[in-house]
Amino acid sequence: MADLYEQLREKLDQLSVGFPKTESGVEIKLLKKLLDKEHAELFLEMTPFVQKPSSWAKKQEGIQRRLRSFLKKWLKKA
Repeated sequence: MADLYEQLREKLDQLSVGFPKTESGVEIKLLKKLLDKEHAELFLEMTPFVQKPSSWAKKQEGIQRRLRSFLKKWLKKA
């Protein structure tokens, strides 16, 4: 099984702007700095389609709490 952050990089690389792998692995260091393990796992569970948190929460217990935590962390950085 690939490392959590490598899976995250691969998912990001599938998006329109991409997130390519480098020889140095600097992209993994950046992802580890930006997202803790819980938020990286949360991102991997997301789909590219717009969904209401309430409908997504039905699929997984605690997802609303995790989304709020994620947004709170990132709004502080903005």
